[in-house]
Amino acid sequence: MLTSIRNKSTSFVAKVLFGLLIVAFALWGIGDIFSGDQAQKPVATIGSVKYSQAEFRRDLKQAMDRFAQQMQGMQFTAQQFAQFGGVAQVVAQAINRNSLKVYAQEHGLSVSQATAVAEIQADPQFQNATRQFDRNRFVLALDQLGLSESGYVAEVQSDLVNQALYRAILTGITVPKPMAAELYLYQAEERAADVLVIPNASMKDIPAPDDAALEAYRKEHADAYKAPEYRAATVLTVAPEDLVGEVTVTDDEIAQEYEAQKANFSTPDIREVEQVVVQDQAQADKIEEAVKGGAAFADAVKQVTGGDPVALGKVTKEKLPAEIADGVFAVAAGGVSAPLKSPFGIHVVHVISSEPATTKTLDEMKVQLKHNIALAKATEALDSIIKQLDDTLAGGASLDEAGAKLKMKVAKVAAVDTAGKDEKGADTGLKPDVVQLIFSTDAGNQSSVTPFNDGSYAVVQTTSTTPPADKPFDQVKEQLKSDWLAEKQHEAAQAKAKEIAEKAKTGDLQAEATALGLTVKQSPAFTRDKGDPLNDITPSLAASLFAVKQGETAVGDSKDGPVVAKVTGITPPDPAAHPDDVATLTQAVNNQIRGDLAAQFSAALQQEIKPVVHEDVINSLIAE
Repeated sequence: MLTSIRNKSTSFVAKVLFGLLIVAFALWGIGDIFSGDQAQKPVATIGSVKYSQAEFRRDLKQAMDRFAQQMQGMQFTAQQFAQFGGVAQVVAQAINRNSLKVYAQEHGLSVSQATAVAEIQADPQFQNATRQFDRNRFVLALDQLGLSESGYVAEVQSDLVNQALYRAILTGITVPKPMAAELYLYQAEERAADVLVIPNASMKDIPAPDDAALEAYRKEHADAYKAPEYRAATVLTVAPEDLVGEVTVTDDEIAQEYEAQKANFSTPDIREVEQVVVQDQAQADKIEEAVKGGAAFADAVKQVTGGDPVALGKVTKEKLPAEIADGVFAVAAGGVSAPLKSPFGIHVVHVISSEPATTKTLDEMKVQLKHNIALAKATEALDSIIKQLDDTLAGGASLDEAGAKLKMKVAKVAAVDTAGKDEKGADTGLKPDVVQLIFSTDAGNQSSVTPFNDGSYAVVQTTSTTPPADKPFDQVKEQLKSDWLAEKQHEAAQAKAKEIAEKAKTGDLQAEATALGLTVKQSPAFTRDKGDPLNDITPSLAASLFAVKQGETAVGDSKDGPVVAKVTGITPPDPAAHPDDVATLTQAVNNQIRGDLAAQFSAALQQEIKPVVHEDVINSLIAE
């Protein structure tokens, strides 16, 4: 059904639904799976609908999986995802979705099961090559996603109601043709320009500054030439890894852990397959005979059925109907099975490739398992050691004394800034958490024993503070010279650019460039929103060039220096010659207007329903 919606994505209903009704496949059938979850305190209550903890967990997992893909596999916790705003978005989407459901129920809006079934049967993703509903595809898709058929049908019913609801609200809202034409004229107009970049470095006749000028410059930019605040501290740290060497792990423990985790060290037997399912034994036999006669599987299927085989991808036995699984997995890579029967029909299966099951041996995993066991034991032992540390410090011991007694690392840091650097700019090796603890502890004070997210602990005593101060003049003099000169060169280049821009209004830009030994570039046609970055026309400069007449100039900036650009051509667009572009723009504006109206409707709906979110439940679930 979602594929069907995607195929209609040019309609305003689909675009609104995608923005407001993000319903993932993994949610469908949730009422069947989690029917007993209503006894728990819900995450949110939206009118008569309760958003359950199970539904929230499922939504959260899918949202985190999508975010992890966008972040190229980055690992993060639910609490970290909440800091990104992800948890709030999940809850907001659920409230939006269920608010519409409540509204539909209150106003008696519904769609029959028969209508939903017809929609499913018309969905191309569940149809065969002859565009007939293929129950095999449907059941296999639900099985792979772990969805129930009844739950899927119920969600299709809900989606159809929502489509009808938004269609009733938004149908007829369109951009008037004259307005669309004007928008197109504005957006599609193109201009060309001559471009002259005046490099800052080309400004040579700038006298060297004396010390008084440098001192004045430093005063104007004082913060850039100050040494940061430094702190001196004594730091005691301890982490589970520090105790691993003291932990004893026996071979029996390693063997037991190996057996307990053996499934994690194994990969299942996998086959990459494609198949055809027919209802006639004679057709299946003809396909088998054609393959035996040397025909490629796809050609044999096309010859007998007129269609193409269905690719199932890489599957395990569990992903296939039980009646054919053993038969398929008995076929060697590149081979084709004999006709195999299941409740869905008669299968002929081509095994494209084979990946045999593998299991890493105990010897292969021994070093890793030993370390993991030792680390787990060390983590457990650390709780007791931290209690001893608290007691020792409470008894008046210094950090040095406590470290010596409990065999913990104690370091003396002469100076560290907030970036973890010392006075020479070298890295002190302190973790950011420890640096933050130092700077949150007042001079002369000692922090509490503080846990960190990586399982380690630290205690710091900030012994002294050196406030930010001006660096000695001799130390920053060369940097001051460089910065002062760069600023003066840029100012001179800007002045020259403005002078040239004024002359070029009535004169020749190339003549001005020749006098400076520079080259004028000809920019090809560009639009106001993009400019021509390759020729130093930024969107900002492009906007200025679209505000002047042909032959006039505008000044911008580039990484090398100021830019003078002169408009050499204006190409107004012809809406009549580009009806498809006008139609695309009109549709985009229509969608934007309708989306805004849909969002306003959703907000008004929630004001009426007044959903209640249980933050305590959310906090407990994301802390699991």
